[in-house]
This record gives sequence, structure tokens and C-alpha cells, in this order.
Amino acid sequence: MAANYKMHAELGRFELRGSDVRGILGATYTGRSIDVEGGYVAAKAWVESYEASPQERPDLERLLLTSLHLAPETIFDAPVFRGRFLSEPPSSLDEFGPPPEHTRRGRYNAEEIPVLYLCSTRAGVIRELGPSPVGRELWIRQFRILPELWMADARELPIDSLAAAVFWLIEHGQDRCKFPRIGERIGHLISCDYDGLIVPGVRGEPTELYWNAVVFRPANRWVRLIEENEQPEAAGM
Repeated sequence: MAANYKMHAELGRFELRGSDVRGILGATYTGRSIDVEGGYVAAKAWVESYEASPQERPDLERLLLTSLHLAPETIFDAPVFRGRFLSEPPSSLDEFGPPPEHTRRGRYNAEEIPVLYLCSTRAGVIRELGPSPVGRELWIRQFRILPELWMADARELPIDSLAAAVFWLIEHGQDRCKFPRIGERIGHLISCDYDGLIVPGVRGEPTELYWNAVVFRPANRWVRLIEENEQPEAAGM
């Protein structure tokens, strides 16, 4: 029996394709997509209800966590990058560290809970951070994820899974803070079992994909992730 769907797509360049039985919600600018029949409906209901009234859902949280896997060793082979908008050329490693205090809520961290956000490519850093504010310049420094870190991997989730839909809803759209509470909750849950999280980047193109990494509890280890032999570079260089 054919099913009828009424889709309210997130902000951004998306397309809905497929038959009258199944539909695929795709981001045409990344080539990534999710199945709207799979876990999307439950994920969207969970995300929206949590924003309105945060209540734990052990069943859905457990399903999301069991969908994740430990990232492969290949993530340790290539450098990762972090960008900062600075008014002067960087003169200290601290300028590329996590916020020391008064940390704002981020995509996967609560207020006053610092994490370290990294990206797999320089181009990804530029796409993620956007234009430089007036009077500041984007500087990028090279890091490397240490083999001792247990990183949860959300890059290859089945497109019909609840987990894929949840990360889609958190990551996509022009307003990345549309669902801050659920991102904060998921970051907390994952940090109980892992040292970090890897998610697919969503501001690239089909020919220029990248991924982002979130390192939890960075205070005692972020300096060791810096490639000290590589100097920071201005994004415009």
C-alpha cells in the first residue's frame, strides 16, 4: 500500500527523491542522505520533544549508542585541523586549545563543559566556521588524534537508522543550534563510554567530503594532540 508523506525539510539545499512508498531526504551539496521511512520519524519526534521538555528516553538513547562503533585506526594516520579567529597572528599554543572557562554550549557540549572540535581538512574548517568577523583572521593549526583515544564513529550509519536521523537533524540546516539540548545530551551520553566522537561534515560537496571530531575532556590531553612541528597558517595563505 502506498504511503503518503508530508515533508518539512530542514533549512538548506535538500531534495526529496524516491517513489510514493519510500523517500530519501538528501543534501544535494554533500551527497549524504537519510531514509525518511526508517528511523527519521521517531528521531524527529524525539529531538523536537526533548527541546521543548528535556526528558530522558533510555530506549532511544540505548538504540543510538549501540549503533555507534569504534573508529578505525586509519583516523590516526592523517592530520586533523582546528581553526580560530584571531585579531593578531597566534603566539601561543593556548590560542588553539579548548575554551579555558565560560564555555558556551556547542553542538555536543553543555555550557561550562569544554570540548575540542577538530576537522579532517583545512577546507572543512573554513566551511564550518564561515567568513571571518571584521578585524579578525582565520588561523588553522594541525593536530593529530592519538591512538589511545577511543573515538565513537557516526560516519557510516545505515541511512534508515534512528541514529543517522538524529545526527542529521543536529548537523544540518543553516541554524546549527536549532536542537542544542539534544546535542548536549548525546554528547554527554557518548562521553561516558568514549573519548570523542566523529561525525560527517555537512558543509562540503560530493567531491570534497570531510568529517569533524569532538574530543571530550580535553583539559589534560589537548596539547599532546598538537603537531608542534607544523606551524599555524592563515586560511588565506
